[in-house]
Order: sequence, then C-alpha cells, then structure tokens
Amino acid sequence: MSSREDCIIAQRDECDSMSAIFDEDFTLLCSDPVSYSIELSRPECHDYDYDNGNGNPSLPLCPGRRRPNVAHDYSENCPIRLSLVVSYPEMYPLVAPILRLVVPDDDVAERRGRILLHPVQERAVLDSAYDSIAGPGGPCVYGCVIAARDYVRRGGLVQAGLALLSDDCLARVLTYLVATVDDVEDACEAMPIFRGASMTNAVWRPMCRRRWGDKWGFRRRWERTNRDSRIRLDCSTNTNTNTNANDDNRQYWMRAYHAEEADAMRNAISREELGSMTFDIRYWFSSRSFRNQPDNMRDVLPTGLRESVGDVVFEGTGLVSARHRKLGSSKWVGLNCNGDEDDEGITRLVCSLDYTVHRTLNWGWELRSSEFVLRAMDKGDFDDQGNNHRYHDLWGDLIRGIVMQERPHWVQPTRFHDYNFREIPDDEDCKSMLSW
Repeated sequence: MSSREDCIIAQRDECDSMSAIFDEDFTLLCSDPVSYSIELSRPECHDYDYDNGNGNPSLPLCPGRRRPNVAHDYSENCPIRLSLVVSYPEMYPLVAPILRLVVPDDDVAERRGRILLHPVQERAVLDSAYDSIAGPGGPCVYGCVIAARDYVRRGGLVQAGLALLSDDCLARVLTYLVATVDDVEDACEAMPIFRGASMTNAVWRPMCRRRWGDKWGFRRRWERTNRDSRIRLDCSTNTNTNTNANDDNRQYWMRAYHAEEADAMRNAISREELGSMTFDIRYWFSSRSFRNQPDNMRDVLPTGLRESVGDVVFEGTGLVSARHRKLGSSKWVGLNCNGDEDDEGITRLVCSLDYTVHRTLNWGWELRSSEFVLRAMDKGDFDDQGNNHRYHDLWGDLIRGIVMQERPHWVQPTRFHDYNFREIPDDEDCKSMLSW
C-alpha cells in the first residue's frame, strides 16, 4: 500500500467492518475524512447516584446503587456513557488512528454540565487503547476498542481516579483494606497505585500493633519502637535532611516489622538479655502428683507443667538466684553452638543441669533440661505488686497439647515408680528428649 487511494479504500473497508461488528454501538460521524464513534459503556440499566448528598457533583470512581433484579453488563464498572471517537489520518493505516474519549451530548445535558471524568481518567482509557496497537503498518481499531472496553470493565477508571490521591490518602485507604503482609502484596498486585503508599508508617504501624499484640514482650517492643520513631522524626524535623532520609523515616515501621520478624527466628540469646528476664520453672513430670493419683490413674505419670515451682533469674554475674521458693543457688555458664563460652550467642546454659535455649511460638524464650522447663515471663504481664496473672498464657500451648503416651513394651522405666502411661506435650522433641 503506497498510494493515497489505497489508504482510502482500506479506511472505508475497516469502517464498514466496524459498523457491522459493533452495530448499535456504532455511529458514523463523517465519511470524508472517516470518523466514527463506538460506545464503550451504556449504563442505562443502572440507577446511579451522581450527587454526594450536598448538591455537589461527585466523580464516578465506582458504581453507585443499582436497581435490584437487573442484569449486569460490561459497563457496570463505568456509571456513565462513554464513547471512543476514531478519526483516520490521511495515511491511515500506515500511521496510528486518532482517538478521543467523549461523553455523548445528551448524557452531558442530563447531568446538567457536571464534570464526569477527570483528565487523568480519560488519559488512562486512551492509553489502554493505544497500547493495543501492534506497531506501524498494522494498526487495528478493533483491538483499540476491545482494549478500552476491557479496561473499563476491569474497573480501570477506579484505579485511574485513585492516581489523583496523595500517598497519605492512599495509605489511609489501604489501612482499612489490609491486615497482613500478604494482604498488602495482594492489594498492590491488584492496584499498583498503592505501591508507594504501601510502605508508609500509616499502613505499617497498625499492622505492627496487630502482629505484636499477642506476642511475648509486646509492651516493651511497642514502647521502644514508638520512642525510636519519635526520636527519628524529631531529628529530621530539627535538621536539614535529604530525601532519602525522609523516605527512611516514612518507612520506619515497615522496617521495624520485618526486623522483629527476623529477630523472632533467633535461637541464641545474649548474657544481657538473659539477665534481664525472670523465668518461671516447672517440672516435666510431677512425682508428688503421681503418689496422689486416684486408683484408676495409678498407672499414669502426670505432667508437672500445670504447677509452677518458682521463679529463677540468671544474673549477669553468673549466679542463679531463685525467688518465692527456695531452689538453691548455683553458678551458670553460657555456651554457643560450638560449645565455647560466649556472652552474645548463648544456645546452651550449664549449671546444676544442662539447658538448651529455644524460642516459643509467641516469640518468648524457653530453657529445656531433662527435668525442668523454664519460660521467661513477660514483664508487661506483671501488676504493680509484682504478680503475674497470665501463667495460663505462658504455658497454654504446652498444656493444651498434652496427650497420654503409652510406654513401648521394649522400653524400661528409669524412675522410682513403675508406670505404663505418661502425660506429655504432643511434641516429638519432648518425647524423644524425656526418658521413661
């Protein structure tokens, strides 16, 4: 195709094809040069509210109320009539067509001159149409129309309208949509406009509170993070900081969230941390309760996890001090995973017994030996008199998981009294560690 006549023939042929394909949606505007419009949406089957209640026009970013028992159509995400006007340049199809988005005159009159689309929304629809053009030499209006209709059907006007909002406004919207990290990723994948706002403190601070609220050490963790956040904000306010520093401050709570998630996976404890904790100590099994078992339970060794023996503190000086009950005192040594003494990466404590360091599911600290199990008490759970009323929360996961285990016939009990059953947490590590 090299002549003007060939272009005119191709334009008329395509115009006839578009008229046959889109039928009632097609309106010929001019035959020379060729220009026509195709309706993208016809929401006459909907009953939408275009008034925000105070007499002012509102942008149709999403559908309003819809009459019941009315069939849905492709235009349900666009509550106004939209038409795509196609004009052929002189050398079309060697060059791309000219596209415009219009609201029919009768629709404008019906809305009494109200603004129905923002230029950003109009540009977004046209971009989706132009993006469908394969390239020079082969533009196709049919593909443009289908792309524009699909964009409107998928709620593209909603997302384009959101582009008018600042990150602060988008963050507040996102706060009501997300509760977990996965929710944030899903929202950003569905609507990429949220990507920038999804990293701000307005989104992550509530998420931190939800995530940490039932975790061990919540009060101290929450107060520390709030304090550090205020200090950083004050420093940036009182000094001239660059853009990167300001971005870091706006994303502080997101980094704090991920830092605490990583810390929760840490199984080594420092001497300083250990010395700041008070541990509740309990027996795995209770010999005293075994002696008081009723006749029908004489063959069962009961668990000792339901009763506290006392409180223990591993002091930074290397001494072990017991509170409330006389458990005796001894010295302790912290070893790392290589068996060397270490003040930062302690995974094993050696004192009167050998204890290994573990983390609980709620991010607490636990020390296990063959006879005792110790769990650090959350200081945020103590009242003004020093009483802790949340022992059930501290040990709930172990106590709720207690099962009755039968002694294998080839295993000989090593305790003073014979028994064939024992109460033990349904945990393979416990079952293998604790001898009969």
